[in-house]
Amino acid sequence: METSRKIKYSGIDRLILGIAYALLGLFVLSIVIPLIYVVLASFMDPTVLNNQGLSFRIKDWTLDAYRRVLENEMIWRGFFNSFFYSLAFTAISVFITLLAAYPMSKKEFVGRNFFNVIFLITMFFGGG
Repeated sequence: METSRKIKYSGIDRLILGIAYALLGLFVLSIVIPLIYVVLASFMDPTVLNNQGLSFRIKDWTLDAYRRVLENEMIWRGFFNSFFYSLAFTAISVFITLLAAYPMSKKEFVGRNFFNVIFLITMFFGGG
């Protein structure tokens, strides 16, 4: 069994780590606090939110905003479009990859090294 080796930090290293952790904590809080505010505000009545601000009382909470969003036909159309395009283009991509992979697996394929380099370059440099 190996003994665990603990890293011993010098005083300046601990200071730098402390500052880095403090800055990281502030960064995380700057993301989490507005996110919590948006989620809580989405459950409140807009008039109560405008008049009283954010409230943690359960009686002020409502699901009307979600009901209005889900009643909108454009939202459902957008969900359908996202699902359809994701599914269709994934299927097309897998099919084209299979068509390219089979001949590339054969050693006697003429131009195999050239196409291998082309495919490798496109993996390193994305289109967007």
